[in-house]
Amino acid sequence: MGDTSKHLTSFKVENFKRFESFEMKDLGQFNLIVGDNNVGKTSVLEALLVCPESWIFLNRLHVALDFRNFTGNNPKQGDLEFYSNRNVHISERYTVSFNSTFSDGTEQINALEFEQRIRFITKGFSDQSKTYTFYDQTGINYNLNTPFVPFYNGHDSDLTNFYSKLQNSKTLKRNFIKSLNTIVPDLEEIELSSPFFDSKPYLIVYQKHIETTLPLAMFGDGTIKLFRLLAEIVINRGNRLMIDEIDTGIYFKRFKNFWKVILQTAKDNDVQLFMTTHNEECIRYFKEVIDEDLPEFKKDVRNITLVENAKTKEVTAHTYDFEQFEHAINVGNEVRA
Repeated sequence: MGDTSKHLTSFKVENFKRFESFEMKDLGQFNLIVGDNNVGKTSVLEALLVCPESWIFLNRLHVALDFRNFTGNNPKQGDLEFYSNRNVHISERYTVSFNSTFSDGTEQINALEFEQRIRFITKGFSDQSKTYTFYDQTGINYNLNTPFVPFYNGHDSDLTNFYSKLQNSKTLKRNFIKSLNTIVPDLEEIELSSPFFDSKPYLIVYQKHIETTLPLAMFGDGTIKLFRLLAEIVINRGNRLMIDEIDTGIYFKRFKNFWKVILQTAKDNDVQLFMTTHNEECIRYFKEVIDEDLPEFKKDVRNITLVENAKTKEVTAHTYDFEQFEHAINVGNEVRA
């Protein structure tokens, strides 16, 4: 077993977005987070971006919100918009706190304090949403690693940056392509290409029995999604990675192979996964792959269901191990809420 000392076993956050207080316990390496729409699944992933250096966390949070077009028209100026679906009244100080327990038994407490210079404005996407903006003198660094994969992030220039970090290792590159073969069996080689001296590099794909190359962008969403996830897993070795709506872009008949390669790659790289989905077939194949192909992973699997109290609107997390999760599916219980 590799180094899993940075893996979380419990996590608590207060005053973050819609959560006045939210806690997850008994976490594993493979955490599948489910729940009704708008219950806060994505917000949980964003909270998990926390790290000891507050400026890195704020940078990560800004990038994650930027993925969702929530950070205004000119985020590179350094404006950060922080969202709260609760009616928070700020007079002089507002504190967001995080409490993390790791697999090696250590505990980490982070608190971010925002003072009176915060100003509230109303956003149109939700009647109950508020946002405050503060100015960060250092600006936002988009080159810093943000271990968060949004549900709709397709082909982009960042994929070339990912691959450039992998191709220096022959073994890493060979294993990476082997994993992609689960979705594209004829894929033989991937290279960075710059047709002109001053042009940006892009990824080209060599296929078996075909002389001409094709840009990666020509392949389907499933191939690009798997490429991105595998690269993110390798880059975040020994840490945690948050994946929003992991099923998006994957054809249901390929779910089984998809799950197998994602989970095995994460295990090989000691990466703790937090993944959201509301797709019933995706959940069923997740269970099937663990049960039939990767039974040694059972002890590391958790199903975390988020439930909102109809009266108080408080969201609680219910954690189930693999046996409980499997039983619920086998008897026909709804595990998504």
